[in-house]
Amino acid sequence: MTILNDAEKKGQADHKDEKEEDLMDLVGGDGPWQRWLFLVILLCPIPDASHNMSMSFFAPNIDYWCAQPPNINISVEQWKAVALPAEDQHCSR
Repeated sequence: MTILNDAEKKGQADHKDEKEEDLMDLVGGDGPWQRWLFLVILLCPIPDASHNMSMSFFAPNIDYWCAQPPNINISVEQWKAVALPAEDQHCSR
């Protein structure tokens, strides 16, 4: 019985090796092209991430508040006194 089990296991292992070999033939092994492609895929997101993060570092801190309704006739300073919190006179971010 063990001889039969060993033969079945060997047959399964051979079949698995064939599948792995077929996949490696499709991919092309581990050569310079695969290493170059891996490096390109690894390094491409770096400029994209730095571009997306640059706005938080380079954008000025702009003082802004709620827009005045068109029917209110008061000065900008009076509107800031009404629209911004009294304790710090800055909008929350």
